[in-house]
Amino acid sequence: SLVGSEMCIRDSLVFRSEKLYLAALAVVFVIINPVLEEIYWNVFLVHLGRSNSNFSENSWWHLLKVGLFFGIYHYFTVSYIFSPRAGLVIAVVMTLIGLYFLTIRLKFGLLASMLTHFGGDL
Repeated sequence: SLVGSEMCIRDSLVFRSEKLYLAALAVVFVIINPVLEEIYWNVFLVHLGRSNSNFSENSWWHLLKVGLFFGIYHYFTVSYIFSPRAGLVIAVVMTLIGLYFLTIRLKFGLLASMLTHFGGDL
């Protein structure tokens, strides 16, 4: 069993590792995630749909499909963690947010949509 200073050292190490974990999670969530999501959802999928369909990149139908897929993706991640009802609410909200990010990218460019995503994740 741990006594005195040994417990203090152990508790200090646990606290430091928790802080390091939270810092790493924050970096991933706030910096890396927006970059990867914007490239995937607003560049790759939009371009993929444009090259595989009769719709242009700016077609409202194609953009709506990408936005819906964005919402559906978030439905599965949220409903797995919380509940299907919460997942449904988040799916609707994230579909609208996904369409907003697409609009930002088309009007102002990829960097603007990434910065908007950064702000949203904060």
